[in-house]
Amino acid sequence: MFSRISYKLANSLVKENIIKNEDMELYKIGYICTFSFFLHLLIVMFTGILLTQFFESTIFILFFYLLRICAGGFHLKNASTCFIFTIFLEMISNLAIKSFLINTITTKLIILIMLVVIFCFCPVTNKASVDTLKKKRFRFILCIIIYLIELTMFCVFFLLKLSSFMNAVVYAWLLFLLLNIMGQVQNKISVN
Repeated sequence: MFSRISYKLANSLVKENIIKNEDMELYKIGYICTFSFFLHLLIVMFTGILLTQFFESTIFILFFYLLRICAGGFHLKNASTCFIFTIFLEMISNLAIKSFLINTITTKLIILIMLVVIFCFCPVTNKASVDTLKKKRFRFILCIIIYLIELTMFCVFFLLKLSSFMNAVVYAWLLFLLLNIMGQVQNKISVN
């Protein structure tokens, strides 16, 4: 989706002798990820403005992406399709944050499920990439640290009685769980 402009940017870095030619692909991927993230952020925040929940939408996307980046999960083969699929899920989550308040028992259950999933199934390695054991271990520890930070922020929102912010965090975790479990299933199917 952002391939052409990312190629041009990475290629200009090579031409200016800022990076080596063999690093160009890595920079191209970095640009694609950056553009994709910011477009997701803008779309979700714009949806939040339309739904009069700008801060909740921002919390949702940040909490979701912080875990998603290090933990991996479900991926579609085509980047454009994956982008549209993710935007669709994010917009549904944004509507749900506004429309459906998650009760305390369900929230506690989601917190426990998050712990199990992070400790037992993270990171989900994309079959297209090769992760070394050291890199997997680093991503695992990063997932735990990010989740603990998010859980701490969730507790702060609880103490401040910011139920809409708490709801945004829980929906971010639900979307993370969905894509993480789908990624596990995807990997099992592709192995067989």
